[in-house]
Amino acid sequence: MDIIRKIFEAIVWLGFFATVFFGYYYYLKFRNSEKMLLIEKGTDISEVYKKRETHFPWFILGYTILGCALGFAIGITIFLFLQQTKVDPYNNILPFLSLSLMFLFGAIGLIVGNSIERKKRQ
Repeated sequence: MDIIRKIFEAIVWLGFFATVFFGYYYYLKFRNSEKMLLIEKGTDISEVYKKRETHFPWFILGYTILGCALGFAIGITIFLFLQQTKVDPYNNILPFLSLSLMFLFGAIGLIVGNSIERKKRQ
């Protein structure tokens, strides 16, 4: 049984790497054929493939991470406070408290970061 499991794991890993390899291979093949078709049509490919200026939303990412960290810290603080007071009815929901507060404050951070990013663009 153990040897069958090891063979199965080897086949799974081989399939994973084959998928990644062939995916990249066909991506390069498609891109090359697309360039060749554009050259045959007489299109200037430097305009098609010129680098565009990208803008990464640092404010959105930063405020989302900050909100998640703040929500997690508040959740842990409430969790520890309620554990010290030995409140029994809340013991079932205490593990989910920090996670839900983390999502709540993360969403608030996402909204704040998005509004700051929008003001910065204008």
